[in-house]
Amino acid sequence: MLKLTRRALNRFRAAILRGLLALLCFPAPRKAPRWGRRLGQLCWLLLRRERQRSILQLQRLDPAISRSTRRSIARSNFLHLGEALVTGCSLSERSGGSPVFDHSENGVRIEGVDELRQKIDSLCGEGGVIGVSGHLGAWELAAAVTCGLGHSIMAKRYNDPVEQELVAGIRERLGILPIYQDQSLLRVLRLLNDQRMVTMLVDLDIRAMGGIHVPFLNESAHTTTAPARLMLKTGATMLPYFLIKSSNHYRFEVDEPIRLSDLNSQSDTEDQIRQLTIQMNQSIERAIRRHPEQWVWMHTRWKSTPEVIQARKLRPAAPQG
Repeated sequence: MLKLTRRALNRFRAAILRGLLALLCFPAPRKAPRWGRRLGQLCWLLLRRERQRSILQLQRLDPAISRSTRRSIARSNFLHLGEALVTGCSLSERSGGSPVFDHSENGVRIEGVDELRQKIDSLCGEGGVIGVSGHLGAWELAAAVTCGLGHSIMAKRYNDPVEQELVAGIRERLGILPIYQDQSLLRVLRLLNDQRMVTMLVDLDIRAMGGIHVPFLNESAHTTTAPARLMLKTGATMLPYFLIKSSNHYRFEVDEPIRLSDLNSQSDTEDQIRQLTIQMNQSIERAIRRHPEQWVWMHTRWKSTPEVIQARKLRPAAPQG
């Protein structure tokens, strides 16, 4: 009886989520920004904990920023994230695996795609490329563009199967077929050795990947070392890039590549990994400082302190079966 009830509840919840997704997909791309900002305003009013966390964490930009300014940036952040969500859902509903990036009724305008392609092609000619980006601007649309250029992106698989199914469907319709973090690393290594680009979003507290504590927005933050280790293993170049909302369109911003040749050749492996990870964080931080209203400030980025990580290691493993 308990299993039957749980199954019925899961089906009901799945139906609710699909209904909400249908609402997000309903407006055409040209109307999606307005709908999205309204959704963001609603979330700003309802999500008290996330609102307060965003206002608090914005102090990391500069402790001198007043609370009223931080509150204004945080509210703009909610509106931006709502707009990005509804725009992505709207495009996915109408794209059929090949989203329209132009001025048409069913598309959005994205600038800098040709320049990004040329940069990637140039670096791929020298070897593999590890794209690094973050949850800044319109990261799902950025993934749609780079996958459309023939490259790959890594993503986290959702623990909830219903959420995973819905998100995977949106991504597939946008032309995104990600490599999941729990899949074989050999595929990533093969792509890099074949002079292709694999992008990773590395700005969050990624518990599933090993990391080290390095500076990020004026405070030590647990940061994945996967890009740095892949660079040392394959000789690839790291390329930071971001898709930023600008007025009524989007544009790519590409930072300077991070190369192994820039490292101190006298350093040991762990020190080189630390140097590369710090440079990676600095690239992301510069982009966040340019566009603070477009980053996910409600995320608990600095939660995994050394003490928290040590406690996790000592925690008994969950029983199998």
